[in-house]
Amino acid sequence: VSGAYVAAIPLWFLANYTIDTAIAPFTHRLWRRSPAKLVGGLLAVFTFAEIANLADIAYLPQINWVIGWLLFQITGFAWKDGKLPSGAKLVAAAGAAWAFALALVTFGPYPVLMLHIGGLELSPTHPPTLALLAFGTAYNLTVVALAPAINRWLNRSRRAWKATAMLGTISMSVYLWHATAGLFAGVAIQQFIDLTEPAVLGTTWWAHKALLVVVASAFLGLILTVVKGAELKGMIDGAGSSFRFGLPTLLISAAVLSAGIKMWSSPSILLVAGLAMVHASWFVASRTK
Repeated sequence: VSGAYVAAIPLWFLANYTIDTAIAPFTHRLWRRSPAKLVGGLLAVFTFAEIANLADIAYLPQINWVIGWLLFQITGFAWKDGKLPSGAKLVAAAGAAWAFALALVTFGPYPVLMLHIGGLELSPTHPPTLALLAFGTAYNLTVVALAPAINRWLNRSRRAWKATAMLGTISMSVYLWHATAGLFAGVAIQQFIDLTEPAVLGTTWWAHKALLVVVASAFLGLILTVVKGAELKGMIDGAGSSFRFGLPTLLISAAVLSAGIKMWSSPSILLVAGLAMVHASWFVASRTK
């Protein structure tokens, strides 16, 4: 059970991605109709839920599981439609977003860490907070600002372009399976070395971490040789598919998949129910043609 829990950790984003992708046609239509009203309305709901989160009010903050990541999706709409600033204005906007994010973690109640770990008083991602929204916006604007220079470099260097294309085809697989590879590596090394013994950040601790990275990388390479072909085939086959069971079934399937993934990442009996729900969603989706 604990092994399946660890393997499911990298899947956390799918719980939100599934919902936001399912409603993307609606949000995109609203974006094209009135961008300011859509963004303003979502920010108002996000702020209300964030205040509830800071006040330790139960349930209400959970709406930002959807709203927070949806705002990043809308940033993609703005980029695609050419609505983001450009040139010096874009650099200034990115700088302002970084300054705001830094101020929130320096003077506000938010931790510097933008990842969820146990023990944090205010998790940045469970649900997404204002600090994460500021950090993500700053990151996105910076990437957009750097994109033209990076594209020019890739156009000049055929070797760099090939390396980028190759790494791009395996990047998601690496992300999805790295925790599983780390689990296998930890179990294997633990048979010979006690990884829990050295003091954290000591010399021995760092040596163990280096060994773990090397062994985990080897396991990851083996895993990728097995799963890569199937994952690429799934992406290619799914690209031309349409969902033929209607909008209500699509939304229900997305909700079931989202809930199933969240339950799968629970170290309890809920994991079994989560696996069943994920497989049920897959069964429906696999019959879309």
